[in-house]
Amino acid sequence: MAFTLSHMAAALPFYRSKNKNHSMRWFQFDALLIGTMMPDLHYYINIGSSLSRQSHEWTGLFTYNLPWGLAVFTLWYWGLKPAAFALVRPFLKELTVGNFIQPNKEVNEERNKVQRRFIGYADKIWSFANIRKRVMHKVKSFYLPVVLGLIVGAATHLIWDGITHADGFIAQRIDWLQYPLYFYPFKGTSIARILQYLSSMAGLVILAWFATSRLQIWKRSNNSSEQATISDAAARTFFTKKQSLTIIGLMATLSLVWIVQTSLKWYPSLSGSPYRFAAKVSVSVLPNIAVLCIGYAVIYHLIYLSRYAFRKK
Repeated sequence: MAFTLSHMAAALPFYRSKNKNHSMRWFQFDALLIGTMMPDLHYYINIGSSLSRQSHEWTGLFTYNLPWGLAVFTLWYWGLKPAAFALVRPFLKELTVGNFIQPNKEVNEERNKVQRRFIGYADKIWSFANIRKRVMHKVKSFYLPVVLGLIVGAATHLIWDGITHADGFIAQRIDWLQYPLYFYPFKGTSIARILQYLSSMAGLVILAWFATSRLQIWKRSNNSSEQATISDAAARTFFTKKQSLTIIGLMATLSLVWIVQTSLKWYPSLSGSPYRFAAKVSVSVLPNIAVLCIGYAVIYHLIYLSRYAFRKK
């Protein structure tokens, strides 16, 4: 398989820039990123063989990738994402809700939207007034783009694998992708497999470039903002810098220990196939790191609820 994380690079052309009205508003970007990785989910968790076989089939877009993608998206969007933002928040200067609202929109609505996005909660009290209209708006503006994002993201994965796998539905129809190479160290390796290696590395490089460029743009936008609402929940610092560094350091140390242990376990396979070695290590380590992140997220939400949810207004 192409390195699973590299598949997220296929979602970048669909990224919705807030400065462009013609952007891809039909896809929720988080869902797109998650969808690109869903067909490989069975490598990381124990899923029944009947379901795992559907992961790389076109019918599996709806029977496998969509339901599992919705579960992972729910975990990420309302669980892990706010907890991750709480860790980096102390290092972002002068962050306020004003950085994310548009002047021509209702401030209170946008504030609640931003609070849900960054801390997982909002102060808005639910009511049944105009509930049908609000539900339909939510379906069209959020849930439908999530579903479409998961499906389209998974489709890009199948196309990518279809080209870079020797038995892929595209590679089987293009003869030259099956040709083996005759020089060291790729002797006997098909061109499709070489594309698999190269595209995996290129995907990681592109993702790193995208993350770096977006961070710089966000910093410039943040520094140029003149609005300040220090009491807004999204602008509240949940952890101090010292606390954030401690948590990040502990999680990084545990992850590094797992990586070293797993690398030593699979070290004999390194000489035969470095790519297979990297795949084995990632498949073994990433589930442990995921459990670690989920554990931290649970603790974060429990602390947040105990600290703010029942406070007096």
